[in-house]
Amino acid sequence: MTLLQVQNVSRHFGSLIAVKDVSLTVEPGELRAVIGPNGARKTTFFNLISGFFPPTSGRILLDGKDITGLPAHRRVGMGMARTLQITEIFPELSVRENERRARFLGIPVELHIWLSFVISCLFVSLAGTLYAMLSNFTDPRALRWDMSGNFVIIAVLGGMRSFWGPLIGAAIFVVLQDYVSSQTENWMSFIGLFFVLVVLFFPRGVLGIIRRKAASS
Repeated sequence: MTLLQVQNVSRHFGSLIAVKDVSLTVEPGELRAVIGPNGARKTTFFNLISGFFPPTSGRILLDGKDITGLPAHRRVGMGMARTLQITEIFPELSVRENERRARFLGIPVELHIWLSFVISCLFVSLAGTLYAMLSNFTDPRALRWDMSGNFVIIAVLGGMRSFWGPLIGAAIFVVLQDYVSSQTENWMSFIGLFFVLVVLFFPRGVLGIIRRKAASS
């Protein structure tokens, strides 16, 4: 059975005919290439196949099943996937927008979310246990709002888009807190000011600065 059939597909954007009466067949194990100059509407054609938007006319079949009107995520569930020219995540997009692209590529997003949640809980539990063992006691004050604020400062200082960023931020925060608190009683104001400056001028944190310099050298 033919794996993919594109039968006389066309796509109109108002009076503009972007794709006109294009057909394609792909057999199991077969490789096909679509070539053409810039502006030849190759991307539009792939958008029709992958379900970004439906064709104006024509049909698309996958394993003999008509998928012409199915959205992209339904096609992914049937075994279709698409790799874009830029395969890594897009740092300028929000978490929700990156999640949509991951779903489109066939990545099991829910599984990764649950794994991240479980791993995070594991590290939090380990940190709480080590803190209790170090102090020989624990109390509810560790759950105060300012403690959560410290974690945010640590993550932003080091860099939030990597595993090592928060570790670097934790080291900077502890050293800075110890030094400033030994110099003045208003140490929280100075750390808050430092945090604001980092957010404004170095939003990717210390690790982002290091990576930028390494890439430019």
